[in-house]
Amino acid sequence: MTAPANAADYREYLERTGRDDRASFFVVAEDSDALAGVVEISDIVRAPEAAGSLAYYAFTPYAGSGLMREGLMLAIEVAFGQLALDRLDANVQPANRRSAALLERLGFEREGIERRYKIGTRWRNHERWTLRSR
Repeated sequence: MTAPANAADYREYLERTGRDDRASFFVVAEDSDALAGVVEISDIVRAPEAAGSLAYYAFTPYAGSGLMREGLMLAIEVAFGQLALDRLDANVQPANRRSAALLERLGFEREGIERRYKIGTRWRNHERWTLRSR
């Protein structure tokens, strides 16, 4: 997941957020109202098991501040409550240990490695992490 780089990218991002198969959340620093990060639940399917794919990123000044953990916890509450999902999946590049550790602290379980995403011109392996509703 990458942040929109220009006005056209941002318009396209906003159009995607209105679709029924996704939910988007901004993580905002309470003390300054600054945008700290973004959380997305995409590819929402309803049957036979309601599930979605979780993606997120923090903006540099807020990485490691705990705001993304808090924002993800709130998004997970919405996913399992209002959206009535049974499962969330997240895919993380193996070298991204901070992100994997965050998912683990949130209760996600590592399910294995997949060669799934093309980043730039190369296919990259990703760890698949899953959280099931309680």
